[in-house]
Amino acid sequence: MFKLFAAIGLAVAVPTSALAQPPLEAFAQREDRQYSALSPDGTYLAYLSSDENGAEALVVHNLATGELQLRGTNAWRTVGIEWSTNTIVMMEAMFHSDIRGVGIVDISGRLSFDVENGLAPEFVRQPTLNNPNAGQMLGIEPDTGYVITPVRLDSGQIELRAINPRTRSFRRLGFGGEDTVDWAIDTEGRAVARLDYSQTRNRTRLRRNTGENTWPIIDEIEDAQVLSYRIVGLLPDGDLAVQTRLQNPETDARASLYAMSMEDGQFTALLSGSSELDLYEVIRDPWNNAPAGVMYRDERRAIDWLDADLLALHDEIAELAGTFPVIESWSRDRQRILFTTESENAPRQYVIYDRVHSELVPLGSGYVALDGVELPNRRPYAITARDGTSIPGYLTTPAGDGPFPTVIMPHGGPASRDYGGFDAMAHFLASRGYAVYQPNFRGSRGYGLNWESAGRGGWGRGIMQHDVTDSRRHLIDTGIASADRTCVVGASYGGYAALAASVYTPDEFQCAAAFAPVADLRRQYRYALDNYGRHHWVITQWNRVLADQDNRAGSRMLEDLSPMEHVDQITIPLLLVHGEHDTVVPIDQSRRFEREASRAGVDVELIELELGDHWLRINESRMAWFQAVETFLAEHIGE
Repeated sequence: MFKLFAAIGLAVAVPTSALAQPPLEAFAQREDRQYSALSPDGTYLAYLSSDENGAEALVVHNLATGELQLRGTNAWRTVGIEWSTNTIVMMEAMFHSDIRGVGIVDISGRLSFDVENGLAPEFVRQPTLNNPNAGQMLGIEPDTGYVITPVRLDSGQIELRAINPRTRSFRRLGFGGEDTVDWAIDTEGRAVARLDYSQTRNRTRLRRNTGENTWPIIDEIEDAQVLSYRIVGLLPDGDLAVQTRLQNPETDARASLYAMSMEDGQFTALLSGSSELDLYEVIRDPWNNAPAGVMYRDERRAIDWLDADLLALHDEIAELAGTFPVIESWSRDRQRILFTTESENAPRQYVIYDRVHSELVPLGSGYVALDGVELPNRRPYAITARDGTSIPGYLTTPAGDGPFPTVIMPHGGPASRDYGGFDAMAHFLASRGYAVYQPNFRGSRGYGLNWESAGRGGWGRGIMQHDVTDSRRHLIDTGIASADRTCVVGASYGGYAALAASVYTPDEFQCAAAFAPVADLRRQYRYALDNYGRHHWVITQWNRVLADQDNRAGSRMLEDLSPMEHVDQITIPLLLVHGEHDTVVPIDQSRRFEREASRAGVDVELIELELGDHWLRINESRMAWFQAVETFLAEHIGE
C-alpha cells in the first residue's frame, strides 16, 4: 500500500490561464462524462451528459467516426452505466413512485439502449414496489451478454436470473431465501455462493452452491445487528473476495478486502487494506465478473490493483503520460482504455489510451467551461478541535492574504465524507472571494469504524456539531477566517448542521444556508419508518447514530435535537432551498421550519425548486442553489 499512496501526489498539472471570476454557469452545470464506460470491443464510449437544452442525456460516442448519439434521460435519475454486448448499453436508474400514506419514494430499474436502434430505451427490469431494487446487476454472462440479476418473486423468495437485455427472456440460475442480500458470481456467470442476512433475527449466513437443491451453510454469525460483511466476487484460486471491517490490527477496523475459504468460511488472507482509510470501492472487471482492484479515496483516487495485467497497464500509461492515471474503463481485449487525471485546482480530465498505436486522445474535462481556467488549490487541512483532536478536511482559499470571509461547509450523510480534488461549490465560492472549509468531522465515513462511531449521538449539541463550530474558531485563530464574516452552508445532514448552528450557537456565525435540511428529526424518523419498516437497516442506522440508551430513537431526544423546536433561539438570517420532488428529505421539512421561524420573527427565506430532487441533478436546480447562495453570502458576509 505504500507504493499506492505515495504515488498519488504525481497527478498531472493542468495548464491554466488566469480568469478572476468565471461565470456561475461554469460551476453549476451538470458534470459531463459521468459514469463513462467503454463497450466490450472499445468502439463506443457511453456516458451521462446534457443535451443542447441542458437536460440530462445518455451520450454514446463512436470513437472511430466521432459520431454522437443522444437519448434524453430526464424521466429518471441515472446511477450507473454498463455495457452487456458491443451494441447494448445498460443504465441503472431511480424512478419516483407515489405510495399512498407515505408519499414519493425512489425505486430502481434497469434499462437497455441499442446503439443500432437509435438508443430507444427498453426495460430490462422494470421497477415495482415488490421489486424496489430491480436495477441491481451482479454481472454478465460473458458468452451471451445476459444480465445477471436477482428478482424477488411474489412468494418473497429471491430468484437469480440471466436476462437477455434485448428480448427480456431469461434463464433461472438459482434460488435464494427472503433474506438473501448478496451473491458471488464466477467468470462464467454461475452463482457459487450467496449471503443471507435477517434483520429480524440479527443473523448472517453464508451458503455455498454444491450443485444440489440445498446450499450448505459455511459461515454463520448470530447477534449481528448489522450485516457483517459483503461478498464481492470469486478469486482465481476459488476463494471468495469479502469486504468487511474486521477488528484486525493491520487495518484498525477499516473497511478492507479479504479472501475467505469456500470450504469453511475462514478468512485466509488480507487482499487489500490501508492503515488510514476505508476502501472506497471494489472494482469489478465487467467482462469476467472478477474483483480487479480496490479503490481508495482521500486527496485523490488511487487503485490497488489485484489484477497483475491491469497494474502493468497502469504503469504503462503513467510512463507514457507522465502522470498518475486512474483507469476508469477498458475494452475486453484491454487495447483501449479510458483513464482520468486529477488535481487540486482543476476538474477531472478524461483521456483515451489507444494501446495499439501508443496514442493518447484527450477528451476534455467534466466541466468544459472551466478547462484552462486558473482556480485556487483545494488542499488537505486539519483543524484542532476543543478536545485536542485533529479533524481532517479540505480548505480552499481565494488569492491574497487572509483573513477572508469564510464558509464552513459540512457534508451530508452524516456517514459520508468530502474528498480531495475539484469541488464545484467550494471552487465556485473561492472564486467569489470566500475561504471554504469542509471538515470531515467525527461521524464521517472513510477513516475507519472508530472515527465513524465517535460521532454517534453527536447531532446538534454533540461532538459532530462541535467539530463544525471548532472549524470556525481554528480558522479565526490562524488568521484565515474573519471573525465577523463567517457563514455555515450545507446540504441534507450538512443542512441540518447549518440549522443546528443557528439554533445552538447563533453567536458563532453571521448566517446559515441549507439545502434540503432535516429540521424535525422526529418527523423524519417517522418518514423513514413508513418508507422502510422498523427492521430495515436505515432504521438501525438511525438508532445507532442517535445512540439512545435503549438503541431506539427516543421521542424526547429527537425533539431536543430538532432545530424546529428551538426557532426562538435563532438570531441570524437563514436561507432554505428545497426541491419539491425530494424523496430523501421531504420538502415539508423546510416548509414547516420556514413557517415556524417566520412566526418567531427570524429573517428566513425559503426557495422551492419545482422539479428539484435531493441530488440537484437538474441543471435549473443547481443553478438556483448556486445563485441563491452567492446572493445570500454577498448580502451577509461579502465585501
